[in-house]
Order: sequence, then C-alpha cells, then structure tokens
Amino acid sequence: MREIIYLFAVILIHTAQINSQIANNQNRPPIDCTVYSVQKTSLYILPFEVGKSFEVWRTVEHYARGNGGVGLYAIDFAMPIGTSIIAARDGEVVAARGEFYDNNGEDLKENFVFIRHADGSIGRYFHLTRDGALVKIGDKIKQGQLIGLSGNTGQSAGPHLHFDVQQCGPNLPPNYNQMPCGQTVPLTFRNTTEYSCNLITGKTYKALDFISNNGNSTPEADKEAITKTALDYIEGWYEGNAERMERSLHPDLAKRIVRTNLQNGQSRLDQMSALSLVQGVKRGGGKQTPKEKQQKDVIILDVFENTASVKAVMSDWIDYMHLAKFNGRWVIVNVLWELKPKEK
Repeated sequence: MREIIYLFAVILIHTAQINSQIANNQNRPPIDCTVYSVQKTSLYILPFEVGKSFEVWRTVEHYARGNGGVGLYAIDFAMPIGTSIIAARDGEVVAARGEFYDNNGEDLKENFVFIRHADGSIGRYFHLTRDGALVKIGDKIKQGQLIGLSGNTGQSAGPHLHFDVQQCGPNLPPNYNQMPCGQTVPLTFRNTTEYSCNLITGKTYKALDFISNNGNSTPEADKEAITKTALDYIEGWYEGNAERMERSLHPDLAKRIVRTNLQNGQSRLDQMSALSLVQGVKRGGGKQTPKEKQQKDVIILDVFENTASVKAVMSDWIDYMHLAKFNGRWVIVNVLWELKPKEK
C-alpha cells in the first residue's frame, strides 16, 4: 500500500510539475552555465546517503517571476517518507523544527533544518517528516552527517526533499524569500556521475563515495572561481554583456585611475562605480574591439583566505583587482588601472 501511495504521489507531482513548467518557462531567463562551479571541486555532496539514487523532480522550474526568481537554483528530490537526509556541507544548525505531520498540505507548516556554512550561506532542507529534524540549533555538523528524515509536510505535492542554498540568512517563515538573503545559489555536487551545468529534471542521480573537504574551498577551486569572475568582467566588457559584468562586481566597487596633467604635473584620482561600469557595458562596452585584439589575460597574484589580487591585461589597459569571497562568491571590490602606452 505504501508503494501505491508513493507512486500516486509521483504522478500527482509530475502533473503539477508540467503545469508549473508551462506557466513559468516563458518567463524564466535562459540558464547561464557559467555561474555553476566545477563539479569535481564542488563544496557540496548530494544530500542523501552514499549508494542511494533519487530522481530530480524540479530544478530551475522553481523560477517564479512573482518573487524575482529567488528559487531558481532550488532542487527537489523525489523520495519516500523517512529517507535519511545528510548534510551536503559542513556547518552549524541555525534553525530546525519537526512538529508538523506529513500530508498536512499547509503552506508555512513544513519541517526543516537550516545549516549555516563557513561563508555565511545557508543550506536548507525542507518538508521533513514529523520529528524528522534530528539535529538542534547550535549543533556543529560535518559533511555527510545524518541530519533528518524526509517527509511530505507543508505545501507539497508529494514526498520529497526540497534542498537549496541561500546567500545568507537564515530567512525564517514567513519570510523565506526575503532579500537580500533570499536568492538561491547555483549548486553542483561532486559525488555523483559527471555532468555539467545544473541537475536535469526527470533524471536519477546516485550518491557516490566522497572525500570530505570540511566544507572549505580547495586552492584549485578558489583559483578557478577567481579566474571565472575576472573573465566575467573582461569578456562582459568585450561582449557588451551587462549581466556578466554586474555578476563580477560587488555593488560598492570602486575603479580608480591616477591621471596627471602633463602641463602642470598635477595628479588627480578619477573613480568609477559598479553602476557606471555596468551602464558603460549596456551602451556597448568594448564590442567594437576586433576579436583578434581582445586581449584577456588573467594572472592571479595572490590568494589568502577570502581575499585575492589579480592582474587583468586587456587590449588598451591593465587592471589590478582586489577580489573578496562575499556570500560564498568571488567578486571584485576594488580596481586600480592604467592605460597602455599608445602604439606609435
């Protein structure tokens, strides 16, 4: 009987999934695979036990224009009630509850566990069963540790685990999606078969053995992420792609250059903001630069903890960048630049 109920729930949720997809697909922005971290060095593992396999019910179909698309990177895994849920990453429990019963069908009455990671992001595990939160606030959690049991509590079309990571928080009910912390983070999982970009709805993924990285970035992963940020900045300029440029910058960025008057020898400091850089790209940026002259050399000078220095050599100038890992993402916070001498 339990298997029949589970099968019926699968049919129901697939029907709801199709209806939701039809409603949202036209509004959902195209998925940009460049925002996803490299799978093999990901900080995350699948949130269920090694050896288990579960189907993805929804991924980017969570996008809803009404809330600004904050749930774009959330993932639903179909699984029977009582399935063991493990921590996808190290952290500390900042919220947990387990008082609601399965199949209650009531919004905001779902059981969950929230875990804060070292970079301030929040891993969220939703729809746990009654008494399915097996940890409490303040508990220190290791990657792969049992933290809960899946269920079907709250507004849910069937038994499943909803897993996502928000930039910061915790955002507690009824303010799950409140900005600036509400935006979900693109995720990859290193302990499953090789894939690129995001998990695919309708596909089953198996959790494989893994080596814990204690929830911290490896030097290789950091360098790759830093390079990706620098290239978003550089290539965003050449492509006239304001989205890539904006993604690479902290909102409070300052880009400065020293200009010296050749007549009187007096210097001044000129400054651009993140907004002015993005607006410049919207006006075309460096789109007129011929392809063969689009220099885009990225040299990482130093990385220490959550800070990095980078030299970016472009066609007409050189940027010296300071980057910081902010809410788990490397962004440019400061740039000092100089024009190259004009060719004679």
